[in-house]
Amino acid sequence: MERIAIIGMGTSGMAVAAAYAKETNPGDYTIDCYDSKDSFGKGYPYRDDSQEIILNLKSGKISYDYQDNEDLINWHKEKGLTVNEYTSRSTFGEYTLDRLNETIDKIKANKIYERISSVQYLPETKTWEIRTESGSNIEYDRVHLCCGELGQHDVYKLGGSPGYYNEVYPCELKLADIESDQSVCIIGAGLTAVDVAIYLLTKRNVQKLYMFSRTNMVPTVRVDPVQINIKHINLDIVESIIKKGNGIIKFEEFDELFEKELVYQNINYTEFLKNHMQGGIEGLKRNIAEPDDLAVVQALLPPLNMVFNRVWDSMTNEDRFNFRSKYHPFMCLNRSPLPQPSAEILIDAVEVGRLKFIEGVDFVEYGCGVFDIIKKSTDTDEVLAQSDLVVNATGLDMYMTDIEKQNPLLAQMLNKRYIAIDKYGGLILRPEDQTSISPRYGSLENLHIHGVLASGVQYRNNSTMMIQTMAHKLIKKLYA
Repeated sequence: MERIAIIGMGTSGMAVAAAYAKETNPGDYTIDCYDSKDSFGKGYPYRDDSQEIILNLKSGKISYDYQDNEDLINWHKEKGLTVNEYTSRSTFGEYTLDRLNETIDKIKANKIYERISSVQYLPETKTWEIRTESGSNIEYDRVHLCCGELGQHDVYKLGGSPGYYNEVYPCELKLADIESDQSVCIIGAGLTAVDVAIYLLTKRNVQKLYMFSRTNMVPTVRVDPVQINIKHINLDIVESIIKKGNGIIKFEEFDELFEKELVYQNINYTEFLKNHMQGGIEGLKRNIAEPDDLAVVQALLPPLNMVFNRVWDSMTNEDRFNFRSKYHPFMCLNRSPLPQPSAEILIDAVEVGRLKFIEGVDFVEYGCGVFDIIKKSTDTDEVLAQSDLVVNATGLDMYMTDIEKQNPLLAQMLNKRYIAIDKYGGLILRPEDQTSISPRYGSLENLHIHGVLASGVQYRNNSTMMIQTMAHKLIKKLYA
């Protein structure tokens, strides 16, 4: 009987367990599921937290089961809860924990609330030996690596400075000591930074808040949905181009195809960037005031997730560079839009003077009890603002620059060369079966990499739907 370990039971670990429940019979294997009790069935951003921190997808568009988007709404009804337009991250975590418990019962898996102290590959048997902190030692035939809890990237090397926060979730635990009369600077402008800003404005009542990123680009605002018909680009068309190119699609081929679709949808790409991706609060205001073309783009991108993933997998490094240069911000900021209630809180905070986006920041440094936000100059550096506290909300450190502190288990596996870091973040893996490509052993057929750890190979896989889709595809392939 095959013995399986799932390491990490957040979003990707749950997706793997759910895929086993759909495609296999419990009597064919035993599954052990490892994670801390805090993260088990919830994951890093979905632990108990402020109800003001909401998902960026509406309640009927996100689910534990990517094949049934009504399931979250049904769970609310089962529990006698009011279904809000947007579910809080904390409530979503309670929901996924409930559904995971049902899955574990179905596949007769074991919950193990322990940290893993070591993973050892046994080349003679091609199995994996897992040792836990309590000293148990178990051998497995297959391992799913789903432990993607990585730290924030400390861009300005502020770690250890008094008043510097490098972890943000759950906000009510990590940021609970921030006082309303303290000035705070948030590094970042993406969804994590918005969560932090909403929490500090609504729950901590902070009166002086700064935000900045390299571009100050905030995700666009989610607007009322529209129905569209996609005509010129789909997976079949892309596969035919890849087949003709002997496994390669050129950037120019994708660019022509995607531009043709945008024209068909009556979207002028250059004008769209100018109108809707201005950055800062002005961009959010424009999104709300002129939503028509934004609604089309927001409807177009999610159905093409698998297309973009396949294109990315089939491009040369040069073409990947061209792809990212032209389309990456467009894809990132429009595929995962900001809920309008969150945008309105930010807009109001700017208008009353509680929030300011800072332009032209080059670095941040700590000294004399304050943080200086600085713009470099050939003469004298200009201090653009000062804050008592700094919160790092730049997003996960996908290049694992401080992995020994962030995730000792991954650090150990990197040191043993079972896994390796991909040029575009995450870990190197073989796309068709998500197996780790080890610098030491080659393709490890029974070590599978999921979720954010696969982000360098699986383009824009940071949505629950994408992670679930890829996990289900793998389990079907393994056990068909």
